[in-house]
Amino acid sequence: MKSIYSLELEKYPSRALSGRNKRVKNAKTAKHLKERLEYAMMYLCVGQPAGLAAPQIGLRYQACFVREIFMVNPVIINKWGRHDSVEGCYSKRGRSYKVRRWNGVTVIFQDEYLETVQADFEHRMADIVQHEIDHLNGVTIMDKGE
Repeated sequence: MKSIYSLELEKYPSRALSGRNKRVKNAKTAKHLKERLEYAMMYLCVGQPAGLAAPQIGLRYQACFVREIFMVNPVIINKWGRHDSVEGCYSKRGRSYKVRRWNGVTVIFQDEYLETVQADFEHRMADIVQHEIDHLNGVTIMDKGE
């Protein structure tokens, strides 16, 4: 795994941003990913980032932050309502995209200790969760937005 000090943000259309990413299978890997994502959010992102996914820093694992929530292997199990969201992305700065999103989602994920968590997210938090999970599945707003 990359050194914490050699991390950089992947820019679209980097190959690191496409394709599915590996599931995290042990707590040691989850802890390393959390540390690297925290470092990237603190030192590589401008302002207070809404979220960041491991593939955005070249780490091909299913792990991300949504605000202060660290998610490992997240899966959307329920969704409701529809709306258009206007979003930006650290992988393609300076441009906003209109993306069709769910108003609310229920997500099952694991924390850094690989304990299972289920949570509902609505409105802007639901948009951020969907954006980051899209990254973990190799989909960007540049691929699906207008």
